[in-house]
Amino acid sequence: MSYLNEDCLRIVFIKLKYDLKSLYSCILVNKFWYRVAIPILWNRNFDDNEISSNSKLYNTIIYLLPSYSKMLLINNIDNENITFSNRPLFNYINISPQVPSRFIKNMIETLIKKEDKYGLYKRNLLEREVYKLFISNCKDIKCFYLNTTQHLYQFPGALTCFSQICVLTINVLNVSSTILFGMAKICKNVEDLTILYCDGDIPGLNRFIDVQTKLKSLRLEFNNVKKQCKELSDVIGRKAITLQEVEISLTDNSLSPNFFPSLINLRCLRLHNSEILYDGSVEMKEWEKYLSISSFPNLQHLETTYLPFYNDYMLIEKSNVLLNIVQILRD
Repeated sequence: MSYLNEDCLRIVFIKLKYDLKSLYSCILVNKFWYRVAIPILWNRNFDDNEISSNSKLYNTIIYLLPSYSKMLLINNIDNENITFSNRPLFNYINISPQVPSRFIKNMIETLIKKEDKYGLYKRNLLEREVYKLFISNCKDIKCFYLNTTQHLYQFPGALTCFSQICVLTINVLNVSSTILFGMAKICKNVEDLTILYCDGDIPGLNRFIDVQTKLKSLRLEFNNVKKQCKELSDVIGRKAITLQEVEISLTDNSLSPNFFPSLINLRCLRLHNSEILYDGSVEMKEWEKYLSISSFPNLQHLETTYLPFYNDYMLIEKSNVLLNIVQILRD
């Protein structure tokens, strides 16, 4: 029988990731095929919201919890949905390529209903122990969605788990400044960063962005900002030299454009305002000031929403190469 190396097998198995039955058959061929295929199969479980056997998957994860975690759940959570039976064949968590925050959130909400008298306490407890399980077993994950009140940076194995993240999304509605300060001590190699629901200058967030050494892509989505985020603007300015892609969804005067002149390596720019910035307004004068002294010689992709025509024209004029895509929306 001809021998297929690991790279070839991985290509084949990735093609089969939506055919769970076939992929499952592959892991039964031999130990080598299992080692290559099982991370793809396991990862697929977290990505598929329509899997009918989620309850079995939840029970598998709970069984793999360490003994002290199981005792915590037994002593504090009286729930028929949480069982410790059906021992799995493998320690699947140990080969998981991710810490699946969306999956964990769905798992907690499914197993512990909101109407439970002590639901908040129980959900917090179960979430903490499940995160601990994944973080202590997963090594050098590349992508993560930070969307929890848990202080993950304090959990055993956090340094090994998170230090090599290169694609990160942060939902600041659920992540405190303290957590961001803690994560900033671990995650310093993020290349693609998305910030959701930013509602003002957050010291921990500013620090987190400031320590990044390889930041190439930054997406900012603002929500109900009451005061312009001047410190955040300054931090972006210090990272501007490495940024190649910037996407900003603004609300009113949420961010100063004072960093625009520093974006000399920018290739993709998306500016989306929630409402029109009118000519003559204080906000518009500030945008005009910084756009007039900015130059984007490498810009290839431009999208704007509710930016006055004059500013669109300046952005295009200051691009020394032909834009591949220009999308301008206004009333």
